[in-house]
Amino acid sequence: MREEIGNRLSSLVKEGGELVDGLKSQDDDAWVDDAEIPIYQSWLTASGNLLLAIGGTEFDYFQRLRDIVTTQKNPAGLQIFVVRRAYELLLSALEDLTEGTVRVFEDIVAATLLDDFLDRAARYHDAGRTMESAALASTVFEHVLRRIGTKRGKRFTDKILEPSIANLVAAGLFNDDEGQQVTAYAVIHDRTVAGDAGIESAEVESLIAGTRALIQDFI
Repeated sequence: MREEIGNRLSSLVKEGGELVDGLKSQDDDAWVDDAEIPIYQSWLTASGNLLLAIGGTEFDYFQRLRDIVTTQKNPAGLQIFVVRRAYELLLSALEDLTEGTVRVFEDIVAATLLDDFLDRAARYHDAGRTMESAALASTVFEHVLRRIGTKRGKRFTDKILEPSIANLVAAGLFNDDEGQQVTAYAVIHDRTVAGDAGIESAEVESLIAGTRALIQDFI
């Protein structure tokens, strides 16, 4: 996944460099010719979509690109400075990816892999293999919870997770409502680890959905 992101980003940087070289004016306040705007706009859109896919709307690079695009004087046209600044921004993002300084690139890979495991747990669940689904979903949930804590400097070693949730809430990782919900998932996890054969299908379904939400919101 990281390699695919890098290849796509490299391709957009290369395309952006060619577009910058092809500008007919070096004046940042000048405008791209109307006939050529669709070409540049397509590149800007593809760049924005990639940055959005990498880190979501809160991703610094996505926000900076959005700011660049929305600060031009006339939204009906395209100023040359927008193209130049967007290219420089993509080049910076590629350098960060190459140097491994953007942690979100690592997170997107981890989130994709964990989501794949949850897909498998969901297939087990749909096939009526409740305990197998619970075991896999619990493993993913535990990994996600520990990763969330580690990213924020909070480590815990207990296999039983429920008592640790209060520590994460106290540290500000979750608010009270989130803490209560995650605690409910942890109870299902802890029962699964303890070998409770009475885990119900609806509980496993809830654990899978809740773990997906944690991946989306916190990783």
